[in-house]
Amino acid sequence: MKFKTRVEDFAVKLGLVQGISERRATMPVLSHVLLNVAKNRIGISATDLETTMSTWSTVEVLKEGALAVPARKLYEIVKELEGGDIEVEEIGNHWIEIRTSSAVFKIAGLPSDDFPIIPELHSDHLFSVESSLLEEMISKTIFAVSPDELRRNLAGIYFEEAGSKSLRLVATDGHRLSLVEKNIDSRVKFEKGFVVPKKGVAELRKVLKLTDKVRIG
Repeated sequence: MKFKTRVEDFAVKLGLVQGISERRATMPVLSHVLLNVAKNRIGISATDLETTMSTWSTVEVLKEGALAVPARKLYEIVKELEGGDIEVEEIGNHWIEIRTSSAVFKIAGLPSDDFPIIPELHSDHLFSVESSLLEEMISKTIFAVSPDELRRNLAGIYFEEAGSKSLRLVATDGHRLSLVEKNIDSRVKFEKGFVVPKKGVAELRKVLKLTDKVRIG
């Protein structure tokens, strides 16, 4: 694995997935991000087994490959670098070397096969929602989410279809309940409802600030 990109771009993408990786994980690989370099882009993924986040960026690919790298350590290095080009290369035994015009860093990683399988999303199961609308719906429900993570069905926001072009979000902690329904431009394509954990919702809200529309499925 070897690629070149801009420091600023790499730092932004790493920052997006930081909140997902587990800092005190019982499985060491969950504190890592998966770097997957292929064709003309890099995929960066993080998971805590409940929530997974992946982001992609166009890079100059010098050699395809994949490696799991400590998320926090990598991000702390990259975000402190001066702007300009950065080259990242796997140098053997699952180590990566990070090079700029003025600095070189080396980090020990883990085999990409150790990283949990990332579920595939099929575009025909996705529908579009205005980011501002979804943010409004989340802000009106997230306060009612249960803080008790052992009550998994209550520790997040429930998304479900409320009509062919209507989306419903529900949250409750067992004492209070918040329900919001909104009409949207696209046809809702949920086969059944699902709960998005509070941590996942928090990360989703970061993405909503960066784009006008998102796709859900």
